[in-house]
Amino acid sequence: MSTRMFLLVSVTLLLLPALGHAAPLNLIAGLNSGQLWAEFRGAGDRAVTGTIGRTVDTPLEVSIPAGTQFWAQAGGRQGQANFGGLPVDLTHSTVAQVTLHTCCTNIGLPEATPDDIMIPVACPDARLARLLSLPGINNQPHMAVQTAVWVVANDPRSAEVRRVLRKEPGVGSSAFAAEMMSAAAGLLQAAGLDPASFRLYR
Repeated sequence: MSTRMFLLVSVTLLLLPALGHAAPLNLIAGLNSGQLWAEFRGAGDRAVTGTIGRTVDTPLEVSIPAGTQFWAQAGGRQGQANFGGLPVDLTHSTVAQVTLHTCCTNIGLPEATPDDIMIPVACPDARLARLLSLPGINNQPHMAVQTAVWVVANDPRSAEVRRVLRKEPGVGSSAFAAEMMSAAAGLLQAAGLDPASFRLYR
């Protein structure tokens, strides 16, 4: 084999793995292009469940980015934003069931139920996307993440947040509320946000 042919074969072999691993398809982009279909439903104040399918024969890996917003179609219910992101494998099957861990983005509204269809859209706030993409966000106390999400999405007053945190089943208390608010401030700082710029911390 000539040196030129050897080099050509070597380069081709090196490129094959890269060609076989295309970047995951963003959920919203896939829905907009018609490559994907999906139906999501409410599952309380901490989750959204759904079914995602591909409409094309090509195997796909799908990405649901952190901060993807889910709005209740009927209105009057909490919106939800997922944290940590979620990969969905549609390479060997055409349909997948998913459960997304989420935070409420509308403090004070009733939670969505399985009867509520949830419409996914790209995260409407870059600050929220940064917050929900923080490394290790899935390992943080849920109510700390939730409080930080309320701060960014709703900018609520301290009394409103404390009232909700004190009602948290099994753990709610003034001390718990203070702890979660402090932890949320740390998450906001990690996302490059100044807690003092929000009403909760004034």
